[in-house]
Amino acid sequence: MVKPLGRRVLLKECGKVVKEVGGIVLPDSVRERQQSQSEVVALGSAVDKHFDVAVGDIVILVNGFSGTDVECSGQKYKIVGQEEILAVLEK
Repeated sequence: MVKPLGRRVLLKECGKVVKEVGGIVLPDSVRERQQSQSEVVALGSAVDKHFDVAVGDIVILVNGFSGTDVECSGQKYKIVGQEEILAVLEK
């Protein structure tokens, strides 16, 4: 498992918004992912331990292209700073 450091958050993508422009399907490399939803998998090791999100929360990022993509045991994750998270979706 990947353990983020500092005030970073480990996310697993759980849904993408697929957009079409004029009937043309855009490839993933150019598709806007601003509305992608991700699940919080782990929190960093910040000294103050105060995070606005918790493990299991579903969040929306400022920009779907932000953060760093990592892969561990065949699973793809994204590490982002907490400030890159816009909102937590209510359950």
